[in-house]
Amino acid sequence: YTREYFSEDGRYNILCNSSFGHSVPSIEGEGQSPGREYSGTVSYENGIFRVDMTKAYNISELCSLVRNFSFKENSIVLKDEFRLTRGMDINERFISLIQPEITDGCVKIGGIEFSYDTAQWIVSLRIKKHTDHFLNVLDVYCIDLTARADYAVFETEFKICG
Repeated sequence: YTREYFSEDGRYNILCNSSFGHSVPSIEGEGQSPGREYSGTVSYENGIFRVDMTKAYNISELCSLVRNFSFKENSIVLKDEFRLTRGMDINERFISLIQPEITDGCVKIGGIEFSYDTAQWIVSLRIKKHTDHFLNVLDVYCIDLTARADYAVFETEFKICG
């Protein structure tokens, strides 16, 4: 750990501490806010694991953001549901320490792959350097899917297979 890790000002500038270092959406370039007051709730019912992330964002135009995981025989379906008061830029980020292979409509990470709708998303890859707790410098692969339009109501699914 470094001094910055424990400082109030620098803690969330470290990739793994901020939401930009996690596989969660951003809205208008804003990630989840730090602090206990910005948290989500989880539930499980009828085979669906649900995470309500609405209160994790300090975005007044965000009415709701719910992530659902449904478990199929050979896959997991991740479904995000956004409700906003106006059309806004939506980005889905997926994080990996393994270099992904990106093709049209599919991202492969090791033996896992997920599919996405090319009509909804533009995909890009960013490589960030991150120093871990043992001072090793790692390449972190940020797979960003940016919605092709600004949406007020938006639902999307990603099918994850192994």
